[in-house]
Amino acid sequence: MDHECPNALATTPGLGTTVTVCGSVGLAGAVFAVDLLLPLGHAVWLAYVAFVPGSFWSSRREAPLVAGGVSTLLIALGYVFSPSGSPREVALFNRGLGIAMEGGRGRGATLRVELPLEAPRAAGNAR
Repeated sequence: MDHECPNALATTPGLGTTVTVCGSVGLAGAVFAVDLLLPLGHAVWLAYVAFVPGSFWSSRREAPLVAGGVSTLLIALGYVFSPSGSPREVALFNRGLGIAMEGGRGRGATLRVELPLEAPRAAGNAR
């Protein structure tokens, strides 16, 4: 007898998004835990850069904005709760750049313009 194992991601509606969200939450939690263990001055928060592009696999249009917002929040919390290392002003400046980058990328990703496929043909028929 030949038994095939069906691909759960392909056969269960919404499971791909669930796996993407759970994987992202797990990775964000791991990065945040490491960020809390290491003193300020270590750029562990740069790992959050992967979460906004990773959110494109979600079927929800607002996922990049949520990923950018969560990354921004975790970067700020890491600054507050990490043990001291480098001067606080340097760490604040570096994390401020990270917050601006993540928030901007998340917001920019939600502003994608989706043009209909009929647009070029409609423009040609307008004469």
